[in-house]
Amino acid sequence: MTAIPFIVYDDDQQYRVDPRGSAFFANLQGPIGIIAIAGRYRTGKSTLLNQILLNLPAGRGFGIGASVNACTKGIWVYTDLIDYEGHRIVVMDTEGLGSLEADATHDCRIFALSLLLSSFFVYNSVGGIDESAIQTLSLVSNVSRQIHRRSEEEGGTLFPVFCWVLRDFTLRLETRAGASLSPNQYLEDALIGNDIRDCFP
Repeated sequence: MTAIPFIVYDDDQQYRVDPRGSAFFANLQGPIGIIAIAGRYRTGKSTLLNQILLNLPAGRGFGIGASVNACTKGIWVYTDLIDYEGHRIVVMDTEGLGSLEADATHDCRIFALSLLLSSFFVYNSVGGIDESAIQTLSLVSNVSRQIHRRSEEEGGTLFPVFCWVLRDFTLRLETRAGASLSPNQYLEDALIGNDIRDCFP
């Protein structure tokens, strides 16, 4: 099996569904789930999918590289589905945010598409939760506000399960008094006073 493009765009920023991706989804039978990942470019999103989620050997799966240039363009899918407790899961990789080759409008479009297409959404970032990570996540909050507003008007919900992965995190989780701190409490404390918290169910 292999990774194939699903959403592509040209030099005029015109977005379209790639025929290979279209044929892949058209041939799927029955209900599926989609796991999508997003985050800043060159932070190991594709590697995370290849090694942890898909459990693939080196050289297989989504494209990765060691240069400063982004590897993934648009949105790609892996054609081998994951079977999990009777569910068939498609894994989706997305172009990284903040690339020097793209602007904020392009980032928002790719992010919104991956958010709308997924049933489980992974936000990937490096290091602890700092102001930079919060600012990047604000893109999620702006998109999710629109999704919530639209889904509530239609009497349903479109927002996927949300998971924030902190990469290369080596700090101890503890309060100022030295007490142990859970990952969930760490996240809650980091978002105190920030309206981003209200965007997630």
